[in-house]
Amino acid sequence: MANYAVTYRDGEHLIVDPTAMGITAQNEGNSIDRDEETTVDGRPGRARLYTLRGEAGATLYERCVLVVVGHRTYKVNVDAADASALSRPEVTAFFASFHVDSP
Repeated sequence: MANYAVTYRDGEHLIVDPTAMGITAQNEGNSIDRDEETTVDGRPGRARLYTLRGEAGATLYERCVLVVVGHRTYKVNVDAADASALSRPEVTAFFASFHVDSP
């Protein structure tokens, strides 16, 4: 089972400094397992895989794409308790279905 979400934040862009985000993730006991440049409808973004560890010892895996459009940062993400769920065809289709408005 996986959870799917598209969220956005207006204002300050959170993806301009991937190094800072990596430090934050590691300080909290989490890790960024992959951090790559990507594009969404021709706009630059970041594709990331995270391993997130909860206080109760549970591990959650997250695959996300972050993209900036104007003053808005979009985060398209899927999380699951099983890392292999993040590469299922329906997850790939979910990411492919996300589009940003034209400039």
